[in-house]
Amino acid sequence: MKKKMSIFVVAAVTAALALVIAACPLEFTGSEERNEIPWGHAAFSDTLAGRSWGYITWVDVEVTFVNGIIDDVNIRHNESRDHGAVLINRAIPLIVQANYFEIDIITRSSMVRTADALIDSWRDILAQLPSE
Repeated sequence: MKKKMSIFVVAAVTAALALVIAACPLEFTGSEERNEIPWGHAAFSDTLAGRSWGYITWVDVEVTFVNGIIDDVNIRHNESRDHGAVLINRAIPLIVQANYFEIDIITRSSMVRTADALIDSWRDILAQLPSE
């Protein structure tokens, strides 16, 4: 009976912790001001794609640049809706708002791999940017 009770307690604490962590906001690495410095050159307008392995599956990132500034981010994935998808859904508007991809995030282990996939995809995109 004690063994069943301790398993229940561990499960309950884990579930409660998951809810608390899922409610944590994403934060910018620095100032919350929008970075107005263009990526590539100021006349660059195009959509570039990057891909990396997430926690469960591939994470495909498309970033649309208008005049060198991030205008839109589209992320296709099959990450679990209570882990990686939470991170992705919260990250997209922050990335567009900041014109900056590498935002600080509060995550748990399965979200860390999704966050790494986003950063790896961003590196693929950076490599495709035209030089000035």
